[in-house]
Amino acid sequence: MIIKDIVYKDVDLSAGNAYNILINDSNKTANLRTSITNKENFHGSRSTNTLGSGRLFIISGQVFGATFAERQIGVDKLNDLIKPEGLPWLTKRGFYWLKFKDWNNNEFKVQAKVYSQCEFTHDVNWAIINFRFELYSNNYKYLGVTDKSTVESISGATAPTFGVSLETELPFSFDETPWEVINITNSWNFLADCSVSIVGELENPTIQNLTNGSNYSLTYTSTSLIVDNRIDQNTTNKLIVTDGWVDKKIYRDAGSTSVRLNPWLNQIVVFGDNTDADLQVTISRNDTYSWS
Repeated sequence: MIIKDIVYKDVDLSAGNAYNILINDSNKTANLRTSITNKENFHGSRSTNTLGSGRLFIISGQVFGATFAERQIGVDKLNDLIKPEGLPWLTKRGFYWLKFKDWNNNEFKVQAKVYSQCEFTHDVNWAIINFRFELYSNNYKYLGVTDKSTVESISGATAPTFGVSLETELPFSFDETPWEVINITNSWNFLADCSVSIVGELENPTIQNLTNGSNYSLTYTSTSLIVDNRIDQNTTNKLIVTDGWVDKKIYRDAGSTSVRLNPWLNQIVVFGDNTDADLQVTISRNDTYSWS
C-alpha cells in the first residue's frame, strides 16, 4: 500500500515542506510474521486468520536545491530525524507517532521507530540527492489521527437490581435499561482501545461495554478514576488504572480485563454501589483500522 503526506516526530515531510525534501515513494510492507500456526489435530495447518504483527514503512525521495547549502538543509534534517535512539536492547525506546494519508485521503497514525538510518546517494555534479530510510511499527493496527472524546454526566449510577453476570450471553442490547447508556462509535474495522475517566465518588466502580461484554471493575471507592489501555510503545504499561495519579490495579476484581470498542456502535455503562453518585464520565478513543 502506498502512503503519502508523511509527518514523523511532528516534522512535516509532505510536499512543500521547509527542508527541500521531496518524498516520491512511500510504502508499508505486509505483516513481517506469517499466518502459519497449529490447529488442534492438524499440525502445521494454515490459520484462516492472518496473525497480527509489525511491519516496515519504506520511504525514499530526493533532497533538492540550487546550492550545496540549500541541499544541506534537507540532509541535516533527515540525519537528525532518522536516527536510532537508546541502546539496542532498549526495545521500548524510540517510538514516535508516524502520521500519514492513504490515497483516499483517510488520515492514520501509528507509533514507529527507526529501523534503518537514512542512506544518501548522488552524482558528483548533480544538484539532487537521493535518500531512503525505513521505519518499524510493531503494531498491526492503525489509529485515526483525530482524538475523539465523549463527555457525559451521570446521576445515581447504581447497578441494576436484577443484575447482569459475566455468564450472560453476549452481545446483547435492549431499549430500556436501569443504567444511563453512553453510545460510542468506532468508525473503522477493528477493536479500539480507549480511556475512561470517572470524576466523582463511586463505590466499587464498574465500566462495561454491553456490546461485547468487555469490562473493568474494582473494589474500592474512587474519586477520579482513569482506566486507559491505549497504545504507548515506549512503556511496559499496557493498562493504566489510577486514581489521583496513584496506581489502583491492586483493587481489580477477578475477571476484569479492559474495555474495548467494537467497530461501529458500542453501548457503555458506568455504575457502582452508591445511589447518590453524581459523575462526569469521559471516554477518549481513536477510530481503529487494520490492514492485512
